[in-house]
This record gives sequence, structure tokens and C-alpha cells, in this order.
Amino acid sequence: MDLRCCHHPDRGAVGHCCYCERPLCEKCLSTNRQGQPYCRQEDNCLAYQEDQSSDREPRSPLVAYLLDERSLDAQVRRVSEILGELGELESLFEQEDQRIPGFCACRLAEEADALVRLIWLRVEFISREHEHSGDSLAMERAKNVKGFIETEAEPRIREALDRARPHDARDASELLASVAGRTKEEGN
Repeated sequence: MDLRCCHHPDRGAVGHCCYCERPLCEKCLSTNRQGQPYCRQEDNCLAYQEDQSSDREPRSPLVAYLLDERSLDAQVRRVSEILGELGELESLFEQEDQRIPGFCACRLAEEADALVRLIWLRVEFISREHEHSGDSLAMERAKNVKGFIETEAEPRIREALDRARPHDARDASELLASVAGRTKEEGN
């Protein structure tokens, strides 16, 4: 089926508006600063494009990543998961051989520490970006993430690193060999 322009039914459509999604002919179609097609015949579409392409440049992929809430949420979730895993490892520190829980706790705490530093960067960027726009919802979200990092994540990560640091230099293959040897002894 041949798509026809919504404004000129006698002409074939060459694209769709990124705002209203209507099919458009070459005469009706324009391209915004982000390279997306839009309808130059509709007031709503034009107003949307003016708002989107005000005096600012199109967002770079890096800026889009820093502002992406889904990936930020995933990183915060991963830090929460690590905190849970560190809690589980805590009970294993009560055993006589602390090498393996120490090694695991150290690696997990290092991962969480790296994520927290990345989250801090992103939250600071989001705060500065939305401070100018007055987006109170984004500002509140950034404040909540900062609170979680400051009051819960960072203190627990520091505590885990302090406890696990003596096991930092261990080699995973050495640890696995000691567990395999101990398992054989227990099996006999």
C-alpha cells in the first residue's frame, strides 16, 4: 500500500513526523537539528521543534548517557545488590578461614566503589543540567540518590574494604586450590 501525505493526498509520503507521526511528502517534511524529520505544516509540530531546538546544540551521546535515568537506576540497583551480597559475606567472616570471603568482599566493594564514583559524577551532572531548567522532579531524584550514596552506600563500602583489605593481594587460583584441597580432606 502506497502511503500518501496527510496534507497532500495526491502525493506519496517520503517520511513521518517525529512528533505527530503523520506521513508527509517532500514539501511538508523538514529536518530538525537532531536530524529527525518533522511536519512543517502543523503548529503543534513546529512549536515542539522550536522547543527542542532552541539555542542549544543537540545532545551528544555522552550527555545523553549521563542524563539517562534508566541506566542510572540500574547502577544504583547494582550498588544495592552489592551491599546485600556484602551483608551475606559478613556472616562468612565468622568462620576460621577468612581468605575467600575476604577476597570476594574486596572485589565486590571495589566494584561498588567504582560505581559510586560514576553515580556521583552523573548525579552532579544531572543537578547542574536541571538547575538551569528548573526541573524539580529531576533535582529531587538527584538529591535522593545522593542521600543513598552518602548515608548508606559509602559507609558500608568503606567498612567492607577495611575488613577485606588484608585479603586483597590473594590470587583467585591460589584460593580455589586451597578450597579444593580442603574439600578433598573433608570427603575422606
